[in-house]
Amino acid sequence: MSIHWLKKYYHELSSDEACIKAIAMANDTKLRKTTGSIRTQYPIERKLWRLFDYEMEIHKSREVKQSYFPNRVDEWEEEKTRIYNNMRRILLTVNQINNDREAEKVRMAYEEEQEQQRLKSISNAAIKATRASKRLERKMENERKIATGNLRRSSRLVNK
Repeated sequence: MSIHWLKKYYHELSSDEACIKAIAMANDTKLRKTTGSIRTQYPIERKLWRLFDYEMEIHKSREVKQSYFPNRVDEWEEEKTRIYNNMRRILLTVNQINNDREAEKVRMAYEEEQEQQRLKSISNAAIKATRASKRLERKMENERKIATGNLRRSSRLVNK
């Protein structure tokens, strides 16, 4: 890919609102873990990866290298390291933010499930209490009918 297209794609991505917002969030957030693998699962992570990849490709291009050659090669290497470290820091921070959001969603789902189970157990206890009281009422009513002799009998039994 030519340097012209790399610069064009880099400019498009660097002016993208989502990328700007993610980079600002990453700069405002303290990174807890500075090592480990970078995940590119979400679209914003892929956009940022492409943005930094384009930036690195532009920096590695012949035009840029020639501007540093021969006396400032160390500066070129330092700039390459700075770009790489910045990329890792921002992507790890975005990964951390997304992991925190996922953990919060899981925690909220768990709490909601616990609340539903608690409400269901209360509802079941109320149903059991209602059934027990109705059963007790029927039992008392049947005992009263037996005591008063006002029982319903089959006509077949009466004729015998």
